[in-house]
Amino acid sequence: MRTIPASEMKQRFGACIEAAHAEPILIERSGRPSVVVVSVAEYQRLQRIEEAHWGALAQRASEEGLLSDEETAIWLNAMRERVDAGA
Repeated sequence: MRTIPASEMKQRFGACIEAAHAEPILIERSGRPSVVVVSVAEYQRLQRIEEAHWGALAQRASEEGLLSDEETAIWLNAMRERVDAGA
């Protein structure tokens, strides 16, 4: 992952966006990690991985009788909302 200071991001925004298509770009402010810029494709891939993870946990809980199918669906929707709110 490439790391650049925020000042460079400001000066070379277009080039940084293009670079993020090839790899994530870590932006530092005052020498500390602040944000990571990723392509839409990478962001969507990460979302699919996360949904699969939570879906597998919910499925396992349902199979083990810990939650009904309805309770599982409610729980999954609540987790998606939490993830979306944090994004």
